[in-house]
Amino acid sequence: MIRSRSVVAVVAFLAISTFACSHPRPEPTPLASKPDRYCWWTLLRTALPPDTVAERFERAYRTLGLGDASLTHRADTAWARAGPTALDTGSNAATYASTVVAVRQGDSTSFRYFVEISLPSSATGASPDGMAFCAQIAKAAAVPWSRPQRRPNSEDSLPVFIGQP
Repeated sequence: MIRSRSVVAVVAFLAISTFACSHPRPEPTPLASKPDRYCWWTLLRTALPPDTVAERFERAYRTLGLGDASLTHRADTAWARAGPTALDTGSNAATYASTVVAVRQGDSTSFRYFVEISLPSSATGASPDGMAFCAQIAKAAAVPWSRPQRRPNSEDSLPVFIGQP
């Protein structure tokens, strides 16, 4: 009788410990949904940690009117994503989205951000300037970055920076 109570107590303790101590892990923004147009041809580098970079971009997205802004991080990598959001910027209404991915590499953080601009099927004018939108995001994010390398290197092709899982 005492032995069965001990077994029940141990099993109950383990079950409670397992469920009480497990926390659901947030899933990162799926890389397959990352917009395919990057804003800079090579990685940008900053002394800021990845979470700070992602937070600044998330704030920038909200400032620029992009909806559904979110943050995700896993280990040494952080993402911020916003949109798609319909914005009327004057000459054309379009749907905008953006993603930034930041990865700690050594003593600095490498990051790259992407934009996606989609015109409605009824649009007849020219597509909005993607580089101008990139510049607006960079200005609003205010992430200090160092001058990028003149030529892309192998780090630029890491799966996390080119949209592969």
